[in-house]
Amino acid sequence: MPVTIQNIADKLNISTATVSRVLNKKASALVSEATKREVLSAAEEMGYRVNRAARSLVTGRYNNVALLLPNLWEPCYTSAVRYVEQQVRESGYGIMIGEIVTARWCDWPVDAVLTWDIAGVPDFVENLRQMRSTNLVSLGVFYWPDGDHVGIDIRPGVCEAVQLMVSSGRSRIAYLTTELMISEVEARWHEYHDVLAQAGLQPEVIVSDGHLRRETRYCIKEYVAGNGCPDGILCMNDDMAIGAYRGLRDMGIQAPEEVWLFGCDGIEDAEYLDSPINSIVSPVEGTCRLAWEFARNRLDNPDIPLQGRILRAPLEIRTVPHWAAMPTRNGRGGGAY
Repeated sequence: MPVTIQNIADKLNISTATVSRVLNKKASALVSEATKREVLSAAEEMGYRVNRAARSLVTGRYNNVALLLPNLWEPCYTSAVRYVEQQVRESGYGIMIGEIVTARWCDWPVDAVLTWDIAGVPDFVENLRQMRSTNLVSLGVFYWPDGDHVGIDIRPGVCEAVQLMVSSGRSRIAYLTTELMISEVEARWHEYHDVLAQAGLQPEVIVSDGHLRRETRYCIKEYVAGNGCPDGILCMNDDMAIGAYRGLRDMGIQAPEEVWLFGCDGIEDAEYLDSPINSIVSPVEGTCRLAWEFARNRLDNPDIPLQGRILRAPLEIRTVPHWAAMPTRNGRGGGAY
């Protein structure tokens, strides 16, 4: 038989209301810390599990949250899953995780939906917004500014990366991307072209068939074999940068001395290469924490004004070739920062 709140109350000789307050994290100052500890200890010892169906009938909530992402295999998105799940479970909620290509689950019983980089699929987002107009939070680089959101601004970091290559005398600065991401409104594409135009340099776009590491590895080898090697490469994300790094090494080309590589996302893998890859680092943990805070606020008070924050993704320099002209910061001279 499942352990109930009544069983715990009987064991401790206290009221079921007190047990319920503690287990539902609604204990007031009238419940002592000692009693809270006793209830939690007894619940764990007795194997108590929350009856979500019963709780839903009482509270009118499902105590479940959905997280929707473009895919579940890119390291940046798996990090988002980890941080969102941690926040949600610590608050006593369950979580459902899905991909946009398979997750046609708008009718799932959840209290809030968090979407990461899904604003680029307007029909799907609009469908979610109409069904859950008060409890949808969009996150990431591609967010929905008309609703609750925590956006990531990568533009300053991208601009700084390209300017560093320009100021270091690089004349062939390429942008490695996929055909799907070629758009004037896409931040990386726009900033790359804007900086090169201001410097009087010609853009050099390398288009990969996909953004998997193996696809990028063979793409860069084919491109360099036919066109020679650029002096610097800005990559759409860190996965593509890692693939390019491996492809260049296959050809005996060293990074960063022969070609300076920059990625975007700040995934851990890019730090553990022989020559770590510079990256525009997305503040994934802070984004997830704020998004869940916004979702909780909306659940507690559906009529609050729109909530929005934009977090900046800074450029992190990890490797500097000997020829690079690094700027000074805080009057302390150049170098990695």
